[in-house]
Amino acid sequence: VGLYAAHGHSCFLYLGSILVDEYASEPGCVTGLLAMLEAFTQPTFILLTQPNGFRDHPDTVDDWFRLCARFLQRAPVAFLQCSALNTILECGLQACMLDHKEANAAVLKFFQDLLEAGRKHEDRPNFETRHTLVVNIFNTHGESLVSNLINAAIFILPQYMHHDVAETFFQIMQFDRPKFCLWLEAKLKVLPTKNSGGVEAITQTELVEFHKAVTQAERTKEITRALVDFSRFFS
Repeated sequence: VGLYAAHGHSCFLYLGSILVDEYASEPGCVTGLLAMLEAFTQPTFILLTQPNGFRDHPDTVDDWFRLCARFLQRAPVAFLQCSALNTILECGLQACMLDHKEANAAVLKFFQDLLEAGRKHEDRPNFETRHTLVVNIFNTHGESLVSNLINAAIFILPQYMHHDVAETFFQIMQFDRPKFCLWLEAKLKVLPTKNSGGVEAITQTELVEFHKAVTQAERTKEITRALVDFSRFFS
């Protein structure tokens, strides 16, 4: 941790994820692993919130969110209650718009795993706790996530990266489809409908059709296709 704080090499985050993989299933180790995560958090936040921090340090973004995803998989309740979580989520909401394939995929996988932590394994004794914690996070940050991902898909990310956005939308709908429908509608209402030349880029009918295509999709592939087609209106 001290070396990471001094030098910022993301390989230390990768090593941390290996430790979580190996030891987070041992109850006596979770407290120490969370202390490691929290010690990593401040230098990571400082690095990434510098001007162009996310773009200049994609390896850190990648390894950081892989580490967080490991916690969600191995010790979800402890992770969801840790003091570093809000900082991690705030970074994730910005990093989900990063035009870097591996880093962006790691961030979106983190959000997908977060949603699954509140939805799957209902037979386990910690399900109610997990579900309640994730619902609170979802209600606080879900709309921002949807908004940022629409911005990313339309204005930032190349089309070959739309699949991960689509998978995240699909997971959100699996978790709470009615809320997703409302949040997507709200975002579409504030999108610019004219291009830089003042010419109408997209009609109200096309916005409605996109909303319908996404919210009624039964497979990720259908959402990906809708995102690709929709982004062309703004290119």
